[in-house]
Amino acid sequence: MLPHSIQLIDSYFFSRPIESYSSEVIEHRLVNCYELEIITESSGGMYIGKQFYPLKKGDLVFRHPNQTTQGVLPYSCYTLRFQTEDSLFAKVATHYIPPITNSEIVKQIAPIIEDIFNEHINQNIISDYYFEFQLRKLVYLLLASFYPEAKGIHQEFNIHNVYVTECLAYTQTNWQEVTIDKLVQRTGVSKPYLMKLFKQETGKTILTYIDETKIGHIKKLLVFTNNSITDIAYLAGFKTPSYFSNYVLKHTGLTPKQLRAKYTTITP
Repeated sequence: MLPHSIQLIDSYFFSRPIESYSSEVIEHRLVNCYELEIITESSGGMYIGKQFYPLKKGDLVFRHPNQTTQGVLPYSCYTLRFQTEDSLFAKVATHYIPPITNSEIVKQIAPIIEDIFNEHINQNIISDYYFEFQLRKLVYLLLASFYPEAKGIHQEFNIHNVYVTECLAYTQTNWQEVTIDKLVQRTGVSKPYLMKLFKQETGKTILTYIDETKIGHIKKLLVFTNNSITDIAYLAGFKTPSYFSNYVLKHTGLTPKQLRAKYTTITP
């Protein structure tokens, strides 16, 4: 279990449409938590500290505690505010994550922010667990993308092709639900082409990489948590515990119970 808590503060859609608002400077304020915004439309900009940044559709805005900020309308965006006491993330947020980015990482972060927003407006008894799960994915992506000492999730293959990189990144952060068809949908290329390209670039089939990634995360859940095997089966995205057990046995030669006993003394 990770030692540092992470908590959602707020999630909302800020709407100041271009066709309805003229240029206007809004309130100058001090940032008191971590804030991310996905710009959905803009002809405005934003001050972060003393620097002014023009904003355009698709930009990812990042602010950390103790910065000052002031928006210049019009623009609209999804906004996410959260807090964590993780010292590594604080270091990376302060020194390495840029205030504005429009790189490939936005394609991975935007769906997380939108999913948290959708859950936030339709909360239920387990929503807090969902928020923590998604926020940890978000922090992981930011660390993997901007921390110089972090080993990139695709470095082991020395990949430069954008489609394969997207497959690797999406599989790592959505391992419970990823399928080949979802990867095809995200990349927008044909299934045969993507499968051939992935094998050429990595030396592995997409299915092999998905299975290896799933098993890696399942092992961590078995070893580093005291959740029941049934709970882990559902957390890992399996519909039934029996299918989960057969899957683990097929790929490791051990049942989940045997795998846990081999590497830990935690009682199932």
